[in-house]
Amino acid sequence: MALPQGPLDVSRQGSEVAATLDGMTLRGTLFQTYDFSLVGDSLGQATDGGTRGPDSAILSGRYIPAIGDGGVPRLVGDWQGTYSSTTGSNTRRCSVTRPFTATRQ
Repeated sequence: MALPQGPLDVSRQGSEVAATLDGMTLRGTLFQTYDFSLVGDSLGQATDGGTRGPDSAILSGRYIPAIGDGGVPRLVGDWQGTYSSTTGSNTRRCSVTRPFTATRQ
């Protein structure tokens, strides 16, 4: 199991938001309150080195605009990944939730 390391690339068209994180594409909505929710699915693809990434992920949180001169806009919220592993005929699943902060570079 591998947790995403970034970068998080985000694009927006109106209220529709798309992002990529460690090769997974996430799509969702940015609401008028600056809250957002993005969902993605990797279809269980393995990442580099044979380490399996999440089967699916959800990013939810809030966009916080820059404040004052020199301020940096950021995203703050939770990342939730769902993982599965199969051994023989047994499949085990788990879900991991971690807080995240992303700043514009």
